[in-house]
Amino acid sequence: MQNLTKASFLFVLILFSTSCMKQKYIKKTFLDDNYCNNISKETIVYDKLIQEKIQNDTIISKDLAIRFTPRVLSVAADIGVLSILNEFIILEKKGKSRTTDENIEFLSVRQNIDERISLAGIEIFSTLAEIECEQDRALAMQNFINNEISKKVKRRTIISILAGAVTTVLGSTLTLKEADQEYVEMSVSGGAVVSAVYAFMTLNVNYQAEFMHQRNYLADIWNNPKQPSTFAPMVWHFLTRELEKTDKKDVVRDKIVKKWIELEFLDQSDGEKHKIETALYFGKGGKYDVNTIAIRVLMLDFLETEISEMKQELKQFRQEILLYSLKD
Repeated sequence: MQNLTKASFLFVLILFSTSCMKQKYIKKTFLDDNYCNNISKETIVYDKLIQEKIQNDTIISKDLAIRFTPRVLSVAADIGVLSILNEFIILEKKGKSRTTDENIEFLSVRQNIDERISLAGIEIFSTLAEIECEQDRALAMQNFINNEISKKVKRRTIISILAGAVTTVLGSTLTLKEADQEYVEMSVSGGAVVSAVYAFMTLNVNYQAEFMHQRNYLADIWNNPKQPSTFAPMVWHFLTRELEKTDKKDVVRDKIVKKWIELEFLDQSDGEKHKIETALYFGKGGKYDVNTIAIRVLMLDFLETEISEMKQELKQFRQEILLYSLKD
């Protein structure tokens, strides 16, 4: 009888000790962090050339300001075609008085603008595709973490039920065997505690997994560098361009950051926590839990939505280019 009570007490003690063990961090890298990055050497060279054109091509003539809306002129500045646009309107104004050579030149200039608009559209599509890929990676990691949490909850629930059942059977057995009351109470109390602890632990389950992002679009938005490490020059110009004083809209980059803060994606009340969050979201990666990975997904979603607006601006640009030819 004494051996039975000692064994029962040992069983309860083991269960209790496992409930108090600190959960070991499990390193989990989901997909390669360069999975979405397909930047070639040619792309880097092209981006540098476009960056130079954007920086040097800033003159807006009076004729341009009359012919095109401010929104379209901003887009023209984004993709570095203001100088070509100046050539276009000079030839366009001649209308039917253009010579044969001038007509050929006019068509060539117009084709050049169309090609630059098309390339800009491809650049936007490429940027959105990479951001969406990063978002999918984060969603996959979120699903993985949720699954691990579900497994933990299931294990702890089973242990809680098992501890309760074993305690009940053990208590009844010891009572029927007329065991020492002290052993009965010790076994029942220990089992009840283990059952209660595991039941409580199912309400507070967490899991962390390593998620890396060397090429981090969110970092460029937050840090606002002069030369971004991720965005194509024309996309970055769109996100950071200074608007007219009469335009009440925020700079797109500022608008995104403001939205992140308004939705409390970043803790502003706790300085230490804010520092940890910014290092995680805008660094090279780290340990994400179910809440932080969900916030990263939403951040990428807001960024994707804002960049998508560029497609509408390119459409308006092309429409204003065709406006006069449709009237003729």
